[in-house]
Amino acid sequence: MLDALCPAVEALECHASEGLTQALAAAAVAAGEGAERTRGMTPRHGRAAYYGEKNLGRLDGGAVAGQLIFETLAAKDEAED
Repeated sequence: MLDALCPAVEALECHASEGLTQALAAAAVAAGEGAERTRGMTPRHGRAAYYGEKNLGRLDGGAVAGQLIFETLAAKDEAED
């Protein structure tokens, strides 16, 4: 999950001066990029670690959850504007 959350929080901080809508949009993009990077990683924690190399090329479920959190926040904020 941290693979998506950490880049998202960094993006929030970098884009905070642009307003909430822009910051959340940037965070959603960063979370998606972070989640995508997990395709090339061998899992070492959680259930996926039991499968090791077999999981190469697959997205980490926790990272996708982190991505969805920020995508939902961004969509909700945009819908309210």
